[in-house]
Amino acid sequence: MNPDHLYTPVERRPKISRPLVIPRALQSALPYASKPKMQSSGPERPDSMQAVIAQRPAVVLEPHEQKVAKLLNMLKTRYEDRKERLHVEAVDRLAAHRAVVQAEVERKMKKQKEARQAVSRLLSRAEAIKEAKARKGERGAGRGRGRGRGRGRGRGRGA
Repeated sequence: MNPDHLYTPVERRPKISRPLVIPRALQSALPYASKPKMQSSGPERPDSMQAVIAQRPAVVLEPHEQKVAKLLNMLKTRYEDRKERLHVEAVDRLAAHRAVVQAEVERKMKKQKEARQAVSRLLSRAEAIKEAKARKGERGAGRGRGRGRGRGRGRGRGA
């Protein structure tokens, strides 16, 4: 058996990426929002919002402030509930409106289809009449189409 045909695990060294270095000329051409910010890379840098909150001093509210905070929280809850209810009602109204519009479109399409069918019927009748006249003309071709017995078309001309 050939040893090249056997599976051997591939060992790769981990990729070590260097920090991004932006040339000063390019930094000066960038808008402010895109310029690199000075970041401290030490242990004092917080990694998450919880670390920031943990560093803040605890706030103890007075009884009046607690009542105000509770009232504001209740108002916020009512506002969010009302906003959600209005959103649901708007979605329902939109669905009803879409159903009405769809019904109107279907009604228009039905009328258009009926009109197309009526036109097709008239065209097929006209074609059938034309074919019947052509067949009748083929049968009477041996007699001649001169001053014979016609349908009375030449009567009023004095001929």
